Amino acid sequence: MSPLYSGSADEWSYLNTTTGAAMTMEFIIDEFKAQMTNSSILLSTSALMSHQFTVQDTHWRVGVLPGYKKHVGVFIFNDNQEDLKVICKFEVGDKVMKLNGKTVPKDSNKGFLKFLTQEKCKEVLIDGKLIVKVEMKVLENEGSLIHGRGNSSNLIPDTS
Repeated sequence: MSPLYSGSADEWSYLNTTTGAAMTMEFIIDEFKAQMTNSSILLSTSALMSHQFTVQDTHWRVGVLPGYKKHVGVFIFNDNQEDLKVICKFEVGDKVMKLNGKTVPKDSNKGFLKFLTQEKCKEVLIDGKLIVKVEMKVLENEGSLIHGRGNSSNLIPDTS
């Protein structure tokens, strides 16, 4: 364990912004071309939702809007009772989009309504299946800041 104070300054501070491990999941939707066709009949806000999954003791789902203004939308839904800040990468075929440090409100979502056009989406289907790969990490709202004066011998906590 490293010392908090190096002994070479009159004042010191230590900032810890541990974020934890990233979680990767895939949401696979079979017969997606039919879902896009049916979505034109349904409301454009009818989302297809994944099962709930856990990232760092928080609960999430992936949603796909198959027919939003001739586009396919992807998003994450926050199933928690608090707003949470995330880093999230969505990948469909060769298309990648990221949410970097965005806050997802409780019981709400963040993502991209126009992730792909429906035509481009048809090109990336694999045996009729849409595969949405999601990698995400939940960020701490604030880092832990420790500070002091003089030659304190406090130790930096082991975060590994």
